[in-house]
Amino acid sequence: MIRQKEFEELIKNEGKILFNTIFCILGDTHDTEDVYQESLLSAYSSLPSFKGDSKLFTWVYSITMNVVNNHLRKKVRQRKWIKSDSAEIKNERDGNKTEYGSDLIGKIMEEKELSIALQTALMDLPPEYRIVVVMREIDRMSYVDISRMLGIKIGTVESRLFRARSILRKRLERAFGENR
Repeated sequence: MIRQKEFEELIKNEGKILFNTIFCILGDTHDTEDVYQESLLSAYSSLPSFKGDSKLFTWVYSITMNVVNNHLRKKVRQRKWIKSDSAEIKNERDGNKTEYGSDLIGKIMEEKELSIALQTALMDLPPEYRIVVVMREIDRMSYVDISRMLGIKIGTVESRLFRARSILRKRLERAFGENR
């Protein structure tokens, strides 16, 4: 049976991974903090039910993903979608046209625009696609681990990743053209 000290040690060492994963999925610091706390409380209160069939981190990660999914469902019901202010991006781009005569500023702005566009496109994905992308591309999890943690078949993981990547590619091509 896992004791409180082992759980605390896990959170001390691996908590940042959980927090960053939640943030990548939700994209909002306040929501991330709330969901992180809720998932830790849920995992801690469920410690007596941990059977040791998997690593403790895997078990806590699964609980965290369930809390994230519940949070996303609530958001959908409340119709509070996270939206990017593309006009602000355009104004920022137009207002900073290499006025200092440096190509470096232009390159920095292009990278910033690409990063914002990618984050926006990721946040616009349906939650079931966004979660597998974050787990695979950011957390570098295997298809098998994603399958186990989400309780879906490996083929479903592969299918969702394929569709998510396709959607992301199309959105980025529309935002920047095919030459990027």
